[in-house]
Amino acid sequence: MKKILLVAASLCAACSGATTANDRGSNVDPSAVHTDTRTKGALRLDLKDFPEQAGILFALPSVTPGTGAIVVENTRYGSLCRFEVTGKADVKGHTIGVHITFVERLTLCTAEIRALRYTATLATAPGTYDVAVIHEGGTQADTLVRRTVTVR
Repeated sequence: MKKILLVAASLCAACSGATTANDRGSNVDPSAVHTDTRTKGALRLDLKDFPEQAGILFALPSVTPGTGAIVVENTRYGSLCRFEVTGKADVKGHTIGVHITFVERLTLCTAEIRALRYTATLATAPGTYDVAVIHEGGTQADTLVRRTVTVR
């Protein structure tokens, strides 16, 4: 039992000390970071990929209200070379679905491990909204997060 607790404590300590390329700042070669921005209607999708260490556990997307906007952010493994990433927002009254689609490209990419981060900013009027974040890829669609947010 003591060995199991020791291993669990070691894993927790390793994960809590992990940093991403965004946290390391100057340790990442700026030429190794790729960016792209896309706009569809009121949704702006900012994309970035960067080298990352294996074993980093990325959390579910965050949904935060802003002044006149809802911001959804997420990081996962992948690169802009490997995936064509697009976004759209379905707005029906005060219910919003933010759809982020990942389509694999038929291309050869480097073998390095990379993290793909997106920031989706949806301009919207003040009010309270029920937001669902849906990731789509191939024939699969997964609702990752549902949040109620109040936009000022």
